[in-house]
Amino acid sequence: MLALLLRNGGTDVNASTDKDMTSYFVSLPSNRLELWALLEASRLAAPVPRDFYAERAVVMEERRERVESVPLGALFEELSAVAFTASPYRWPTVGYLSDLESLTVQDALLFHREHYAPANAVAALVGDLDIEKTRALLERTFGTIPPRALPRVSPSREPPQNAERRSTLFFDAAPQLAIAFHKPTLPARDDYIFDVLEILLTEGRASRLYRALVTERQLAADVYGTTMPGARLAHLFVLGATALGEHPLAELEGAILEELERLKTSPVADAELSMVRAKLDAGFSREISTNQGLAEGLTFFEVLAGDWRYLADHRSQIASITAAEIARAAQTYFVPENRTVVYLRRPLAGAKEGER
Repeated sequence: MLALLLRNGGTDVNASTDKDMTSYFVSLPSNRLELWALLEASRLAAPVPRDFYAERAVVMEERRERVESVPLGALFEELSAVAFTASPYRWPTVGYLSDLESLTVQDALLFHREHYAPANAVAALVGDLDIEKTRALLERTFGTIPPRALPRVSPSREPPQNAERRSTLFFDAAPQLAIAFHKPTLPARDDYIFDVLEILLTEGRASRLYRALVTERQLAADVYGTTMPGARLAHLFVLGATALGEHPLAELEGAILEELERLKTSPVADAELSMVRAKLDAGFSREISTNQGLAEGLTFFEVLAGDWRYLADHRSQIASITAAEIARAAQTYFVPENRTVVYLRRPLAGAKEGER
């Protein structure tokens, strides 16, 4: 299938799997739309996994490269396992090596039969399209696939965390830490507020944590903020940093928590909030400025929020967030009982005193 798409002008042919969904991407000339529909519908209806074991080996190697050999990958896997007790988000997306080693082609076909049904798929076509002709084409291809009932899936809901959780991961790399807080997911209003908090705290040299930890106090080599590990269910807001020189991780953690406490009592100034909104708006506009970016956004929000219009509403929601809402969110979520902290340190035999 890949070779056929490439021979017909296909570019950006790729696929990805995360906690919430598997996505397939391709950019094609508009006069190759029928070819795509025929290929994709046949794969949905009757897959032929002739390269299953070769691809399984690729996934196993990717796990070694992205998790087991990379400090941030190992740190995030540990963070998810510690922060969640009931949610399926506590498990790695591809499982562990032992899971992959035991996975058979029959397992994959059973999963495909249960989940790769028309009622469980969302597609977005973006570009030079004739709507009526495209609708007729989709009816001739995807519309002929018999409907199937989907398995009932009721993922466990993560209970409220009522005590701080901590873990230490030993890894031969520069010491770093991650601090995570449970948060609601879209379309909750607070999900938008955390978009603002991520930019305010960690995006660029003017962000609060970068200024405090990297520029002024020189405690950290870098800082970051992100939400993980998925978006369909309640998940985590994560702040992380790598220690600079001999500074202990406890000092780095304390400095981050100081900045979070300041958010609770000192309202964000209008000028700073305006700058954050502008950054968010610019980044959001860039993401949907290409056909592929727009298609990804439409499918993402339709699958996870149940409505692609979330994409169109995002800008107005961000513009309406106030300093008082940011302070309220900080007071609500940045509390010890909602906090999980993971330190990544060098193995003790090779660690320096300041890294322990």
